[in-house]
Amino acid sequence: WEINPALEHTVRIKYLLWEGDVIKVRFKDKLPRLGIVLSNGKDEHPIGFIHVTSDVCKVTNLRQQLQQQHPALYESLSKHGFHFLDNNGWPISSSQEALVSSLRTVTNNVIKLQGTHILRPPQSIVISKDLAPVSDEPVSNEQSKFRPSISPQPSPLPHRHSLPRQTLKPFDIMISYVHKETSRFASLLCDELGRLGFSVFIDVRYIKPGTDWQDVLNEAVYNCALFVPLVSTLYGLTEWTNKEVKLADTLEKNIVPITFISEWPPMCLAIQFATTQYIRWGKNASIEVDPRTIASKVAAEISERYKTMKEFKEQMEKEEEQKEKIEEKQTQEITSESTKQAVKASPQKGWGLQKSLSEMIRKTIMKPKGTSLLVVVSYHPAQMEFIEGIQTHLEGRGYEVWASTAGTDPQKRQLFKTKVNEAGAIVFVLSQEFASTQWCEQEVYYCEGRKRIIPVIVDSIDMPGWMSTLIGTETFLDSRTSSFHDNLLEEVECATQPGKAEGRLRKLVEQKTQLHRMCTDLTKNLPSGRLVYIAGGTKIYSPKGKEICSELGKFLAREKDVVIVTGGFFGVGEEVGFSFYNERKRLGWDEGVIHIQAIRDEQDRTLQTRQNSDGTFQTLPYGKTLFYCSCIRQREMLTPKVIDLCVLIEGGPGAAFEAHQFTWSGHTVIPIKVTGGAAGGKFSVPATIFIKPDLVEESDWLMLENEQASPSDIAVSVVNIIKVLNNTCTRMQT
Repeated sequence: WEINPALEHTVRIKYLLWEGDVIKVRFKDKLPRLGIVLSNGKDEHPIGFIHVTSDVCKVTNLRQQLQQQHPALYESLSKHGFHFLDNNGWPISSSQEALVSSLRTVTNNVIKLQGTHILRPPQSIVISKDLAPVSDEPVSNEQSKFRPSISPQPSPLPHRHSLPRQTLKPFDIMISYVHKETSRFASLLCDELGRLGFSVFIDVRYIKPGTDWQDVLNEAVYNCALFVPLVSTLYGLTEWTNKEVKLADTLEKNIVPITFISEWPPMCLAIQFATTQYIRWGKNASIEVDPRTIASKVAAEISERYKTMKEFKEQMEKEEEQKEKIEEKQTQEITSESTKQAVKASPQKGWGLQKSLSEMIRKTIMKPKGTSLLVVVSYHPAQMEFIEGIQTHLEGRGYEVWASTAGTDPQKRQLFKTKVNEAGAIVFVLSQEFASTQWCEQEVYYCEGRKRIIPVIVDSIDMPGWMSTLIGTETFLDSRTSSFHDNLLEEVECATQPGKAEGRLRKLVEQKTQLHRMCTDLTKNLPSGRLVYIAGGTKIYSPKGKEICSELGKFLAREKDVVIVTGGFFGVGEEVGFSFYNERKRLGWDEGVIHIQAIRDEQDRTLQTRQNSDGTFQTLPYGKTLFYCSCIRQREMLTPKVIDLCVLIEGGPGAAFEAHQFTWSGHTVIPIKVTGGAAGGKFSVPATIFIKPDLVEESDWLMLENEQASPSDIAVSVVNIIKVLNNTCTRMQT
């Protein structure tokens, strides 16, 4: 950010120092400039810049400035359709532009646009020399990336047409819930709130076929005044409920949780909801007794809280407005005559105006005296000595370090929330003690998706599925290496210094975009029908395991619309797959067997699957083999995102990881518990997979753990469960 001369006497020199103790200057523009970048999610194309004044407070003002200063460019963009992106990369709808501050779109003096139908600047846009920032000073690498290329290269990505983005109007209330647990209660509550005069967003009523449901949900969170999560057993343990409730928290939405669980707060949201007042659904958390009457009472209580919150907000806004007027008057009184003249000579209206760009600069650069970039370290007390070493090292490089052992104390958890929100990076010190302690797990759940996480391993650890799901598996720093302290400092700098953080963020976005594209492509290539994924061990150990697999394959094959999917491994997948395939051949029906295999893997997987000497994998001799992903672990993350049902038989750590991925994606795992292994509860498999899904018969669910049951009886119960779950999914989609 440029520093206004009127602010120079208030800014400490240390906040101007770059790497190598360098201070950067540039010739002063008459007005501040904002670069304009057109983004397609992977590639970014600079297309010019605009001058802005301090009265550009809302995104709609940015749109007006763009139209006034570059009419030809604006006309070309408008033909194809475009919207602004906020600092987190979220799209801002046209209805939100008058509500969202322009400051939320500015990152490193750049605003980003995203086209509705275009992946690169349209050929009709001519980028002329007078659009490029011109100055006499040398151009740094950071500045040059904002300069438009004279002949922009086409994007290597294929052009993909999509439906126009669905634009939502503001809602009073958004209901967030887990479909397979509380869909009927969400619908009842929506009806009751509607009768009270509230406008309510519920996904199944507003997400139209063909629209990007993820974008619609994000926009709904932005547009709601009150966020109401229905906290059931799986709420927050699935990817999208977790993201929705965190986004609502980050946007400082009013949140009123409705709980269906007996203990409060829920494990995965224990820190966020530590001091949040909730409403219980029915007496003794029952969700079976007279649900419409309960929904009516809950809606009435929500209505009262909504009115109270609205009155409080209006009062706070009045007080804030009065406070700002007083501060502005005081600022004008103490400003020197020379400063007044400097401000007067500037075309800006003044740096004290509410929500002006200059105000943002002042708040960003002028940190309180004695503060430094904050790094939060989360650890188990067993690693206290190791933590002291990290703290000394980082503090010696100018960082403030706050180490957390919040535990279950509500006050300490509140302090942890405050520190995390202030921090530039979170370091997790991972040990066996950390992995087995619930409050450490809760801290990971709170931080994931909010801040840059730097995981550090201090000893050998059996990584549970929740940890690898939330943190990943390829970004760990090993404290036992000689270069650990240097590597840690580099990671912290990448998280806290904008220039370095941008590259890491771009890489992360590229990885997620690639996974999203693979999900879309895989979905198109999968056949229609009831897809059932078979997960389990690459060897079968239980006495009944092989026979259960064989019987399950036969009974599933007799369901004509069922398609089974495997990971192409030996053991459980192959046993069920061959049995299914042979039964379909006997019946004269379509094969109905799909294998989703990685393209290659650096590890030796020859004991698990058909792998070539160069690391690539072979086509299986039966069914259809689809090759996706660069390694097995990536494939284990891909499949659960596109298939709703998984049957788990035996299995080790890999199968437990897949079970975590299915639950995180909001999908169902059917564990044949009698077979043991991951299906029996070992290898830190999610405990939630053993909870009977709604509408499934109790007798069928208990059959999965019945040691005395025959393999055919178990197979029949699994098929019955699949029928119920598929019918439930069909009803929800309808």
